[in-house]
Amino acid sequence: MSRPLLDACLVLAFGYATGLELGKIAPYAVRIADNYGTGLAFSGLLTSVITLFVAIFAAFLGRPLVRIGLLPCLRAAVLLIVAGAGLFVLPLGPAGMMVARLIEGAGYVLAAVAAPAWLANAPIGSARPMFMALWGSVVPVGFAAAAALAGALPAQMPMGAQLAVFAVPVALLSLPVLAVRGVAPIRTVQADVARWGDVAWSLAVAFGLYVFLSMGFFSFLPAFAQETGLAGSGLVPLMVPLGSFATAALLPVLRRENGPALAVVGFAMAALGAFWMFSHGSLAALFLYAFACGVSSSATLASVLVAAPGEHASARTLGVMAQCGGVIAFLGVPFAGALLDHLGWEALGLALALAAGGAGAILLGARRAR
Repeated sequence: MSRPLLDACLVLAFGYATGLELGKIAPYAVRIADNYGTGLAFSGLLTSVITLFVAIFAAFLGRPLVRIGLLPCLRAAVLLIVAGAGLFVLPLGPAGMMVARLIEGAGYVLAAVAAPAWLANAPIGSARPMFMALWGSVVPVGFAAAAALAGALPAQMPMGAQLAVFAVPVALLSLPVLAVRGVAPIRTVQADVARWGDVAWSLAVAFGLYVFLSMGFFSFLPAFAQETGLAGSGLVPLMVPLGSFATAALLPVLRRENGPALAVVGFAMAALGAFWMFSHGSLAALFLYAFACGVSSSATLASVLVAAPGEHASARTLGVMAQCGGVIAFLGVPFAGALLDHLGWEALGLALALAAGGAGAILLGARRAR
């Protein structure tokens, strides 16, 4: 394996560490509320405060990160995330846990922009679309890994000790990035960089809509499964990384210009699944929808290679995409919950279908214009 390809693997592994950190609070939400008497709202805040960092700061980081250097920013992200994870080794109260999450959040927002921008400009040839697509799987895989690790730990183990255990895999996946070498970025002509304004905003809006498709669905999937008694629904979240891995395998075979077209196909599949899954209680539609979420997110991220080549354009685009996703993550779940409260499951399915169709239409229109 060439050194640039090995470095890309290390950066991607760090991405999975950030997903693990993002998802590690969810398995302990009830225990945190019970142990500290803080209520579930505080547990939710411990998770969402990281996405709030992204919602506020991500779009403004693109140019500064390139000026400083993507690799130094990646190393700073590693140190912040490992430091935040390491604080959970201490016996923390609610205030201490929030401080640790704020440190992790600062590292997370740096990683969310610098890591995919580094992958987008790494000299790894035809593997770049594959790595960008795999970056789309870091959050769902991280959440799944967090749930699996929490379930594997002894039930009698104190909650604080269990949270401290998470620091071990996070450090093992993150610290090797400190050894990643600086590489010359892919050079692009000025005409390519000038395309930033027309297609990149479409990618940002489409990615924000994807976040609504994902969080608006998976936040309430357990409630739907409990209400309907639908067998096999626990396997549905696994279809998201499966869709990402399938996209990563397919993109090197296709021309990279077909990334946006594949994202349109993914959003179309998601719209079809959303239209049917709640109205008919169809497990097949749930699987299709989750798989399509993986395809659409990974193909949208890989499309940055087409829409915004070059360090400055890719970092700026990925920053705006991350910020759109962070804003929707912060607002989309309450909106989905309000739909359920007032209009029911079919209304949520229709809203998801419209969001998926809108994202696909935006990308299709931008691709034709380009």
